[in-house]
Amino acid sequence: MPCSLATASDEDLSRAWQAGDATAGSALVSRHHPAVRRFLERRLGTDIDDTVQDVWTAVSTTIHRYQRRSSFRTWLFAIANNHVRVAYRAQDRDRRIQALAKDLLDLPTQDPSDVCSHRQTLDRLAAGLIALPESLQRVMALYYFEGQAAAEIGRGLAIPENTVRSRVRRARELLADALGGPSCDPGIRPEFDPVRAWLDTVVVQPTKQPLRYAA
Repeated sequence: MPCSLATASDEDLSRAWQAGDATAGSALVSRHHPAVRRFLERRLGTDIDDTVQDVWTAVSTTIHRYQRRSSFRTWLFAIANNHVRVAYRAQDRDRRIQALAKDLLDLPTQDPSDVCSHRQTLDRLAAGLIALPESLQRVMALYYFEGQAAAEIGRGLAIPENTVRSRVRRARELLADALGGPSCDPGIRPEFDPVRAWLDTVVVQPTKQPLRYAA
């Protein structure tokens, strides 16, 4: 980068970026990208390209909210850490998906390299979840995939805890009855996860506020 950008402080560059100077933003990205990547690799492993991109997208779209109550680097790594938490939550959700599918479908332990078997599991579970009544879908999303306790779900949905538990039981019964075994379509993209696609259609936390990143 030019000498003036290379020697400018993070604060000067962040002010310039906020004023619309994309070159200053690029200079900040170049300066901190290696450290952000190392930070994410230590916590998430090496398959982090998408997460790195998500971090810098969040930074670029919220830079106008940066208020300098902390250093730019501290603010940046707070954003990166939030994305680590999101990734951990997604990993935990994946484990819950597999555990629920194995429980309901009475499946043997699968070889992770067996893409077809994995796809069958997800397709069958997603089909069963989509077929549930909406009230049961929402409870299942909260209970199994968001990891909320029955009492917490009841408070959030303004229904008794016993009603939550009965809906979970009913949903499990319907899933166990409805799940079939469609053959694996080798043309399906292996990166497409039908259960996650279903979760995206279920409003599970209507009161959750977006992160502001205003430090």
